[in-house]
Amino acid sequence: MSGSNQISHDADITPGIYTLSLVSQATTDISGTETIGFGSTNTSNNYVESGFKFSLLNSSNHWELDTGAGLMSWHDGPANLSPNILRITQENGNNFDALSVQVVNNPDGLKFTGSDGTVVNVSSGVTGTRSLGIMNVSYVDFQTISIVNSYPMSIDNLVLGTGSGTVATPGTIRVQPPSGVAKTATYDYTTSSQTANFLDLGLQMNISDGTALASELSSNQTFTINPVLEVTPPSGSNNAESKEYTFGSTSVDFNSELGITVKTSNASNMTSDLLDAGEGSNLLRTFTINPVLEVTPPSGSNNVESKEYTFGSTSVDFNSEL
Repeated sequence: MSGSNQISHDADITPGIYTLSLVSQATTDISGTETIGFGSTNTSNNYVESGFKFSLLNSSNHWELDTGAGLMSWHDGPANLSPNILRITQENGNNFDALSVQVVNNPDGLKFTGSDGTVVNVSSGVTGTRSLGIMNVSYVDFQTISIVNSYPMSIDNLVLGTGSGTVATPGTIRVQPPSGVAKTATYDYTTSSQTANFLDLGLQMNISDGTALASELSSNQTFTINPVLEVTPPSGSNNAESKEYTFGSTSVDFNSELGITVKTSNASNMTSDLLDAGEGSNLLRTFTINPVLEVTPPSGSNNVESKEYTFGSTSVDFNSEL
């Protein structure tokens, strides 16, 4: 596996070549906040700060921007076509949140309207920081409530949330086993270690860095789970021995444990045959190692004779030797 990602699996998993692929990339909540302090240089009908643009719905109208005090001020009346509506948008076109505003001068009352129809009114005379809570909108309009040409209406420290609607979503990865249906698991966009579980396959993937996984799986990856051969001796399953082998193996050595070696001309075919053993009408694969009887005559061990016999034998013939 790429990076430090690791695969683990249950003991009874199907051996063979597995393919790992990316279905969808995990994302994170990229929202942040910007406080608009109105301290930048004014432009004729558009004011831009921290990626947000303030514009007049009617270009014949105007506002007064006091960059020294950091205030945006405006009014209705003879010098402007009523209502004098100012619009906030995000320059990149994404939705955003209008969270709060500091109302400095408010003789006529303030009205904030989101693109979704949400309306927040601030009654005339009310000043200070006011919560707006207009969420996930493409624009916010603001204007006076009473058009009496009082001056100035002033706001400052408008707190806007960027990237609204971009919430964290889990990603999906897929594993195709050697045979059967592919299975999926989810992962999160985090640098912390996490485990993706493919429960139906008996497979687990430890992901060291979920933020890097998508690039690591830009192309499919394969991994091989080697088969394991288990031999149970006559003494019973408590003394069973298991050995891992590869599909290219020609033998599996149990000499040090049981004194036997299993040889094969085709490890892949042997594996398929043994996987089917014990399923349905398929018999378990058993083999018998016959006992050997050894006789040492009076002339000594140099003249020892050995004969193999079966468990069904009624005699062992040493006539021709002894």
